[in-house]
Amino acid sequence: MDIDFGRIPPQAIDLEEAVLGALLNEPDAITRITSIIKPESFYKEQHLKIYSGILGLFEKGNKIDLLTVTNHLRKLKDLEDVGGPLYLSQLLQKAVTAVHIEEHAQIIQDKYVQREIIRTASEIQKAAFADDIGPDDIINRSLLSFTNIGNTLEGGNTLPAATVVSEAWKQIHDRVEDKNLIDDIHPRLGKIVIPNGLCIIAARPSMGKSSWALQLCNNVTIDQGIPTMFFSLEMKSTQVMRWIISQRTQIPNEQLKLGKLDQAELEAMDKAVGVIEKAPLYINDRSGMNVFQMRSELIRLKKKYELGMVVIDYLQLISGISTQGKVKNRENEVSEISRQLQMVRKELNIPFVVIASLNRGVTDRKDKVPQLHDLRESGAIEFDADYVAMLHRPEYYGDETFTEGPKAGQSTAGVCQFVVRKYRDGALGGHDLKFIPEKVTFQSMDEEKYESFADF
Repeated sequence: MDIDFGRIPPQAIDLEEAVLGALLNEPDAITRITSIIKPESFYKEQHLKIYSGILGLFEKGNKIDLLTVTNHLRKLKDLEDVGGPLYLSQLLQKAVTAVHIEEHAQIIQDKYVQREIIRTASEIQKAAFADDIGPDDIINRSLLSFTNIGNTLEGGNTLPAATVVSEAWKQIHDRVEDKNLIDDIHPRLGKIVIPNGLCIIAARPSMGKSSWALQLCNNVTIDQGIPTMFFSLEMKSTQVMRWIISQRTQIPNEQLKLGKLDQAELEAMDKAVGVIEKAPLYINDRSGMNVFQMRSELIRLKKKYELGMVVIDYLQLISGISTQGKVKNRENEVSEISRQLQMVRKELNIPFVVIASLNRGVTDRKDKVPQLHDLRESGAIEFDADYVAMLHRPEYYGDETFTEGPKAGQSTAGVCQFVVRKYRDGALGGHDLKFIPEKVTFQSMDEEKYESFADF
């Protein structure tokens, strides 16, 4: 990096020399710093190439010393660029010991991060002066850039098994003693469980995706008091609330929409509104939001209200972050969105329930029960998610009775199957729900109702 604003960028040339010299003198020390620094962490171009050469030998399992590094750089045609054999010999002479190599490597990495902050800030400044880039785009790109820089500060997460098993043992014992420490959410729809992860609930149109999302908010937020953020990217907040009122009062949504209520229904609605007003439910109906705009809002709300769950309706309406105004391939964009959602979820450490659409391939098959490969626009959603469940209404496709399984011959009227296709930390399975479209309501059809902390 060139001198910026008349000042020399952050650097630690003497420590770069010390680290490289230590690696030439004590090659086993490289295992202690590979998770801390990477080649671009070095300020001096010569040092970057030398460290890259040492890493190349290490990754191939080859011996690391002055001769092997010299020969390797010669093969790469980088030897003269780094100063030749003489410079490598001088580095070796400057080596004292590798005892403090981790501390030295961390300082080198810190200087690199400082330089990246300066570079990013400079790019943001240039973009702000440009007339062809909008403020939202500049802010979003800034958030993405600084988040990526922040990730470089995390360092290595490698721990010995003895440490990990001790922590796992303690966690299990704590949960035996106190069931309230279990962080799964039970929405009181049969034995359905919402784990602390990125949970995708997917379906074709008319299966009741939004209704299910709001039923979740109703059962978890209003009845159980778990603070929840609901991002409604499709419906206005007043429509969202009308659906919730319909679910709680069992007054058909159409009647609420048209105001066709008798005195008893008005009283029931007023009573329901009194309960909803006290619920820790927060609704954002801004359309076209991207993940980092959501992140900013969630960080603010978590500090203020201790959020316990996030619900997003729905994934394909989340905007991607453009790069210098360029339009991305939509499949790649959705892949990026799913990765960003998982990143933010891990940062906040609370369940994210994200509604998603399935592609039309479902309707073209004889067997219309959705599969993982039916996730619309991107297979990355399947890989990024910790939990994937799908809604399926056989009745919608003209199947009047079940043809297979223990319910063969029984009517499919009103039945919505909740099929768990992926559960990273639990069992797969299916649950039958009753869907009442006119009241946008889901109810459990399981004979065995949910009981707290039952053996799932």
